[in-house]
Amino acid sequence: MSTIICASRSTRPGSIAGLRAWLCQEVRLKLLLVEDDPLNGQFFVAALKPDGHTIVVERDGIAGRDRALAVPFDLIVLDIALPGMRGDAVCRALHAAGLRTPIVALTASVLPEQLALIRDVGFALILTKPIEPEALRAAVRRFERSPDVAR
Repeated sequence: MSTIICASRSTRPGSIAGLRAWLCQEVRLKLLLVEDDPLNGQFFVAALKPDGHTIVVERDGIAGRDRALAVPFDLIVLDIALPGMRGDAVCRALHAAGLRTPIVALTASVLPEQLALIRDVGFALILTKPIEPEALRAAVRRFERSPDVAR
């Protein structure tokens, strides 16, 4: 089962903050988050929601792979240890299918040899858990596009 969360900024119309939020809406991302742990998923959504991203959550690797191939996303965030299909296998499958969307890995593995195996798969970025909310937001912001770039 998937969850779709559309985050919107609440600002007063006509204010500088409202104008800034309106301008920033053009660079918000449509994210696919594939995370099997409900608490981690809620944490990641809560961290990213204030930035106005649209977030689709899938709970297993197969569902995440299928959703990524069926719907265009700006960024995919994959846990590595997923049921059904591991995140690194999902990343390989998506690349093999020609998908060019940046894919970020989330992993609790911190041993150098484990990280090297994950790095070799072709992730755009690898984030290790636990991760602070601001670090997650900063990582996602790296993939935002400027308003003058067409999607």
